[in-house]
Amino acid sequence: MLQVNDYGETNVLNLIKSALLKLSHSIGDNLSNDKDRLDMLATDLIEIYHYDSIEDITECLKKGRRGDYGFGHHKRGFITMLLLREWMTRHLEEKAVIREKEIARKKVDIKEVENFDAKKFYEEGAKFLNAQAEREKQKKNEGFNERHYEEHKLAYLQSRKDNERTSDGGEG
Repeated sequence: MLQVNDYGETNVLNLIKSALLKLSHSIGDNLSNDKDRLDMLATDLIEIYHYDSIEDITECLKKGRRGDYGFGHHKRGFITMLLLREWMTRHLEEKAVIREKEIARKKVDIKEVENFDAKKFYEEGAKFLNAQAEREKQKKNEGFNERHYEEHKLAYLQSRKDNERTSDGGEG
């Protein structure tokens, strides 16, 4: 139910109310002075669209606030559940179209599968892996620069100094 399990019922209700108040102020409705109507609209949205996400509802209200969906035959400046349902219908239809386009884009063409050349695939993969190994080897060779030299030199000199102290009967 609208990610209520993740956010808690009170937080979800407050989030939806907040989005409704933003919409209300931008279109000239005064939901902030009509707490009962605000509560009713928020509760109805949650109950009707409980399978959709909080983001769907808030995005729909944001687009409505911006005028993307218009008011149709509804009185401008007055938010009703009928208006919100029309907006949500449009929003969810737009979302479905985008989702269908994405699915179609990712769909594998059966001819590509039928014409699959395993030998060529593995040869290309081997070339890629060999080239990757070669790049890694080059990175290691290029990685030894002046700074690395100085670090190794300092570590070596420090270890010699430590060895001399322990052999002279110093620490150790």
